[in-house]
Amino acid sequence: MSESYGNIGWQIFVYSSYIVVALSLVIYVILSISSRNKSLKDMNEEGFFQDNNCKNPPFEENKK
Repeated sequence: MSESYGNIGWQIFVYSSYIVVALSLVIYVILSISSRNKSLKDMNEEGFFQDNNCKNPPFEENKK
């Protein structure tokens, strides 16, 4: 493997770059899932998913 890169320093740079990219992707996925779960929880607390037998979402200005 070291023959194709030329020296061990280049190999360390390449593999550390792979690790940085992989960690960035994992952190991005974790943050996006937690953000989605927080948004769904907030929407559920506001009553967005309650069935009121109407086509309009249950916002205050739509209630009469």
